Amino acid sequence: MKEERTSGVAFIGLAHGAIMSARTLDDTHIEQRLQQLIAERRRRSAHFNANLFSDPAWDILLVLALADTRQQRLTVTKLCRRIDTPMTTALRWIGTLTEQGHVLRRDDVTDKRRKYIELSPGASAAMRHYCTAESPSLALVA
Repeated sequence: MKEERTSGVAFIGLAHGAIMSARTLDDTHIEQRLQQLIAERRRRSAHFNANLFSDPAWDILLVLALADTRQQRLTVTKLCRRIDTPMTTALRWIGTLTEQGHVLRRDDVTDKRRKYIELSPGASAAMRHYCTAESPSLALVA
């Protein structure tokens, strides 16, 4: 693979002449990392009582970040199903995250009963940074 710079954006030349921007590669990495984080959270429930690890706010942020990287819109109902949390708990945390500026509620222009939930631009940037930041290595202490 060779790297080529065009007006400040890095492009990576791939086999068969395909070109993928570095941003797309970042999005792919972020999507994979988010899927991994979500799977790890669910995997714990197979070994321990799920209530031990209840963290609806983090689950909401993870699922919304994944939807953001996939350019998908989630309704409140779909979000609640994906985080496997009771609706009342999820709504309470959506309210808290909205008050703190991490989550935005958007009206559906075709159905006023439906609301879409998405990350704020700041929360989206924070989640992207979280997924791309290097984790410090864990050192075992004897």
